[in-house]
Amino acid sequence: MSILVTVDDSGKLTAISIEAESVNTDTINEKTTDQGVTIESVPVKDGLVDGVDISENINQDVRNTSSPTFVEISTDTINEKTTDQGVTIESVPVKDGLVDGVDISENINQDVRNTSSPTFEGLNITSSIPAINLTTYNDDNNACYVIGNRARGTIGNPQPVQLGDFLIFISGKGYGSSDFSSTSRTSIQLRAAENWSDTAQGAKININVTPNGSTTFASAMTINENSAVYIGASSVVDTNYLLQLPNSSTKKAKAQAWDTYSDSRIKKDLGSCHYGLNEILQLKPRKYTHHSSEFVYPKIEKEITNENGEKVTELIDDLTKTPELVLSDENIQEIGFFAQEIYEVIPEVVSKPKDESKELWSISQNKLIPVLVNSIRELNDIIQKQQKEIDELKQKIS
Repeated sequence: MSILVTVDDSGKLTAISIEAESVNTDTINEKTTDQGVTIESVPVKDGLVDGVDISENINQDVRNTSSPTFVEISTDTINEKTTDQGVTIESVPVKDGLVDGVDISENINQDVRNTSSPTFEGLNITSSIPAINLTTYNDDNNACYVIGNRARGTIGNPQPVQLGDFLIFISGKGYGSSDFSSTSRTSIQLRAAENWSDTAQGAKININVTPNGSTTFASAMTINENSAVYIGASSVVDTNYLLQLPNSSTKKAKAQAWDTYSDSRIKKDLGSCHYGLNEILQLKPRKYTHHSSEFVYPKIEKEITNENGEKVTELIDDLTKTPELVLSDENIQEIGFFAQEIYEVIPEVVSKPKDESKELWSISQNKLIPVLVNSIRELNDIIQKQQKEIDELKQKIS
């Protein structure tokens, strides 16, 4: 076991830390009468310190204790009263912030928000069932908050976060055959969506997963700075849509029904649809091979600090360049139309990209329904007229 004790230059003890797999309370016994011992006017007897029972708060191996319990112990009640050689607890010399010759004073009681050079980089908890539980009791609409404050630069000279910087990174790793995975296999990332200033602070959320039989990290969903949701992996999200899926020949969406808003109260400047049979006859149904695709930006190297605290080089998209439309070998045989051809006949059915270098053409198939209805009406008029002529001819013959 090791007992880490911090004292300041005046000889006052400022912190005590006990690290051990198991600490036995019988290692330090009372050597005086049954009245206990007194350290700096604080009575210690039978597990009581100043009348408070702390016995159950010591000797805990938090790695193997399902519900470790701790109470706050004031460290300023015990001071050095010996010579400048310090004091010795369980054969461990403690003097002027040194425990067994190791300076731990600056690693305790640090407010990292206001410490220019904090000397620890994280909190590690090892346990059979580790958990961080936050509980609050209040009569206001307050919750338990988990907040990440991110800045570039230093505490003494903070700088704005930049596009793509992590604000919070929540990740999960697992143990394989011989070791834990080197990097995250699933994560939720809160990231800056632009270079920040006091008036521009766009942010987005990335959710990442790893497919079965793989160790390759992939984006599962993005909620961008405009609240648009993109399912799948892509660096380019069409800003015209609040919900978007990738162009995949094999992965599709399915539902029992999909309703669209069609309330007359939200539709103004009413008029007749003039498209009909003539336009339908101009459309060209086709059979084709549909390829999955994505827009891919050129990559540039960027040095980042990963979740292990390591400086690594990451390849990121160079958003200053134009992406390339890349077709995959994944494909399917389909029948349908080409959006560009329909646009020349019925442009209202087609969503034309604002920037073809980043977006695909698309068709709203349901908008063809009014045109088909008009075509049926026209055909019905022709049939009715022809039927009338046939009936008249029959009367003449008879």
